[in-house]
Amino acid sequence: DNTTTYTAPTAILDGAITATSTSITVDTFPNGGFPETGTLLIGSEHVTYTGFTANSTTRPFPNNDTIEITFTGLTRGANGTTAAIGSNDINWFSAFFSFIFC
Repeated sequence: DNTTTYTAPTAILDGAITATSTSITVDTFPNGGFPETGTLLIGSEHVTYTGFTANSTTRPFPNNDTIEITFTGLTRGANGTTAAIGSNDINWFSAFFSFIFC
């Protein structure tokens, strides 16, 4: 069997977001780091991003809530989805690589 299982990074939303938020900050990501660019999944919304900033230079990021990542260059409601709202500390945030849509 030549198959592998991929577990997408997940994180906890650090601060509420609205349907028009232009950046999204997360912390506590137990499944590893995020790619430099990609597509986020928040509920059923796809959000593409072109980069992120972090308050740590340690790579890979340690799994604790003191490290924050802020995603930038967002396109909300990508791929025909509807922009979502989210509350602080909601654990329903994941990412997947944008090449899935190719």
